[in-house]
Amino acid sequence: MEEFSRIQRLPPYVFNITGEMKVAARRRGEDIIDFGMGNPDMPTPRHIVDKLIETARDPKSGRYSASKGILGLRRAMAGYYDRRFGVKLDPNTEVIATLGSKEGFANLAQAVTGPGDVIVCPDPAYPIHAYGFIIAGGVIRQAPALSPDYDLSAALRHVNGKMIVFTSKLDTVVLFTGTKLFGTMDGQRIPAAGFSGFVKPPGADGAMYQKVHQYPYQYEWEKYGDYGDHIGAMSQLFADAVIAPLFLDRPTPATQPTVKLDSGGS
Repeated sequence: MEEFSRIQRLPPYVFNITGEMKVAARRRGEDIIDFGMGNPDMPTPRHIVDKLIETARDPKSGRYSASKGILGLRRAMAGYYDRRFGVKLDPNTEVIATLGSKEGFANLAQAVTGPGDVIVCPDPAYPIHAYGFIIAGGVIRQAPALSPDYDLSAALRHVNGKMIVFTSKLDTVVLFTGTKLFGTMDGQRIPAAGFSGFVKPPGADGAMYQKVHQYPYQYEWEKYGDYGDHIGAMSQLFADAVIAPLFLDRPTPATQPTVKLDSGGS
């Protein structure tokens, strides 16, 4: 049977692979502790369950909702962002309710991607980061996860100025567990450089490595919406407070400290 062309473009679904590995191990009698999907292991709070029951019993709840979510919900979302992150959002034009992050991401990809558009995607990443844009007709270019001792010398010769690297030891799902299970782009099953930082390997060009400026995660970045996970640095607050000053060569307290690599030897 002929498969659909867009389905053929999709890479293997990582959680299906780990699920099959888990089932096979359990069939062998092995005791498996599953850290895979991050599923909640606590019951839903009682007040939420009570409200769901109350709403389900309301005859008016069978009607269609507003396509972008009811206004009260969108106002509550905007209020949360203001209280938690200091971000002002217009509930009428900047907030939309979706069934979950995957649905929102997939619909966003459909809305903004034109045929043949090139999308830069981290690798490894959550599957929807690439899948949504592939199904929308985009062309994926990977921003790979490399091992800490990958030799950057050749790449750094093309860098004018400096190479900025953000690292976070809180990114345990993708850059620790993910690369230990499936490997980095250079084929090592170890935590990636984005987790712990790059190190200069033997034989590397020390002068080139002077261009590498590494910024380990700081807990004070929480106030900019970056909680050290795989997508924390994507918030606009973080871009304004931390990333932009680095590119403009205007360091601020939020951009310190930097970790310089040893330039000795070659």
